[in-house]
Amino acid sequence: MTVPRFFIPAAAIDSKKGTIVHEDERLTRQINNVLRLKAGDRICLLDGLGSIYHCRMESAGKGQLKASIEQSLKIEEPFQIPVHVGLPLLKGDRFEWALEKLTELGVAKISPIIVTRSVVQADLSSENGGRSKSNKLDRWLTIMKEAAEQCERATIPRLVPPRRFGLFLQECSLVKNSLNLICAERRQATSLVKKLDNDEGLPSPQEIAIAVGAEGGFTGGEVEEAITLNFLPVSLGQRILRSETAAIYALAIVASKYSASE
Repeated sequence: MTVPRFFIPAAAIDSKKGTIVHEDERLTRQINNVLRLKAGDRICLLDGLGSIYHCRMESAGKGQLKASIEQSLKIEEPFQIPVHVGLPLLKGDRFEWALEKLTELGVAKISPIIVTRSVVQADLSSENGGRSKSNKLDRWLTIMKEAAEQCERATIPRLVPPRRFGLFLQECSLVKNSLNLICAERRQATSLVKKLDNDEGLPSPQEIAIAVGAEGGFTGGEVEEAITLNFLPVSLGQRILRSETAAIYALAIVASKYSASE
C-alpha cells in the first residue's frame, strides 16, 4: 500500500530529537476519518523545502499529529531549471484545474495575472476585495498542496497574489540569465519547440518565465510591452488553445527539455 504523504511546516520538525509535532485539525481529521490510520502506521512528512521524513505515527488526536522520524532524505526536483508561469485569472473552475495540473508537471512559481482581455478581474484595492483575495489564495494553495502530495513532489510551488501583467513582466525582466517567453497566438513567432531546440548547446538559463494570455489573448500592446522587457514571442502551434491548455502544454514542452531525468 502507498504510504500517505503530507506537507507540514518545517518548524514542526525536531531533527535532533527525531520527533514531529504538528497542530492541524484538518489533517488529523483526514488521517482518522478518511485514511483511518492508527498509531504505528507509516507516514511520510515533507517540509516543503525538499526533505522527506519517513515516520511512524504515534498519535493524531485533538488536532495534533505526533510522529517519530525513522529516516530523512533530501529529494531533488525533476526540473533542472525553475519555471515561473504567468497564468491569467479564468472563469469557473478552469483556473483551479490549471493550478493543479501545473503543480503536477513541476512548476516552481505561479503568478495569477490580470490582462486587458481577462474576463475575470480581481479587486486589488478595496478592503472587501483584500479579504476575498486572501480567501481565494488560501483555497488555491490548498489545491496546489494536495496536488503536490498526490504526485509525490517534494515541494509546493510558490503562489503570489494576483497582479497586473506589467508587474509580472517587470519582475521577470530583473532575473539574471532568464529565458522569458510570451505565448503569442495569431502572430508570426517561432514555435516553442524550435526555440528550445535552437538553444541547444547554449548555457542553460537560471529561470524560465512563460506568460499565457486570457480568453481573448494578449493585446498587441501587451505583446510589445513584453518584447521591450526581453520577452520572446513563441507559438504553440496552429490551433488556438484555451488559456489553461496553453499553460499546461507550454510547461510540458519545457519539462521535456529540461527534466533532470533526461
